[in-house]
Amino acid sequence: VREWYADQFAFKSYKGSTDILFVWNDMNEPSVFKGAELTMQRDAVHHGNWEHREVHNLYGFYQVGHLKTKIYLCKLETMLLVFPGAVWTGDNVAEWNYLKISIPMLLTISIAGISFCGADVGGFIGDPEPELLVRWYQAGAYQPFFRGHANIESKRREPWLFGDENTRIIREAIRERYTLLPYLYSLFYRAHTTAEPVMRPLWVEFPKEQETFGVEDEYMLGKQTIS
Repeated sequence: VREWYADQFAFKSYKGSTDILFVWNDMNEPSVFKGAELTMQRDAVHHGNWEHREVHNLYGFYQVGHLKTKIYLCKLETMLLVFPGAVWTGDNVAEWNYLKISIPMLLTISIAGISFCGADVGGFIGDPEPELLVRWYQAGAYQPFFRGHANIESKRREPWLFGDENTRIIREAIRERYTLLPYLYSLFYRAHTTAEPVMRPLWVEFPKEQETFGVEDEYMLGKQTIS
């Protein structure tokens, strides 16, 4: 089954495409929308008499591991430590607290070996107030994986829908991101070749400074940029 599934994503299935092919694997926890935890019941029994609680992470692991494409995106729940694809933190909410907790989450993911990580800008669920959306764009521009994304039931949130001043600030943040791309590409190269995290806690660069070990709202982007 895994071989059949992987063959659906082979380059031959995308006529006219280049070898830079992006695949987004979603709902691969696996998802069961009518379940109590939105995934398979923990005591569900699989072949070999294994309970689901014991093999849960293997679903996403094998799904991604057999793809032939070079670039893919998966939720954080997928066990991806051996894969170089992108990971996002899952379905966050358009609230200030979720912007705040996204930074320690991403720092944890980064030092665990997954450098290409980010959170949905603006929050996936709900409708961000203008200032929250602006601040989230500013934060996301300095994180490895940067994208705006929302639930189908959320209101439209293109940057130009929040007034001229907010549009200007968001545009500036996006331009800063493009300016950073050469530097980010260099960091991703080092992440690939030496396993150095792109986004790193302050204590990684300043291990002798004890106070840095308790800082969760600041970080280094490589060795040169602090955010």
